[in-house]
Amino acid sequence: MMKGKKAAVSLEEGRLAQTLVETATADKLDFSKYKDIFTAKVEKLLASKTPRAAKKQKVEAAVDDSDAPIINLMDALKQSLEHAKKKMPHVNVGSKRKGKSRRTG
Repeated sequence: MMKGKKAAVSLEEGRLAQTLVETATADKLDFSKYKDIFTAKVEKLLASKTPRAAKKQKVEAAVDDSDAPIINLMDALKQSLEHAKKKMPHVNVGSKRKGKSRRTG
């Protein structure tokens, strides 16, 4: 069909198309009739390949992290830099380099 031109459809063809759409369309879709076979097969395959890993994954999924403390990344970084400064006082950890910058090329 060319762009911009309408196709001529007879009344009979229109009715047939409408009937086909109506008969192919379900009023309500009942998802309980369907099973996710792909996921079941993948899980079965993983369990057969690595039984310990599959069990570990299920246990890890059951762990509740809602009580885990919220970490401020900036505070953690500052603490890490302070710890590094104390451990190696002769190295300028976290400070900007003074002097001329090196240029390559």
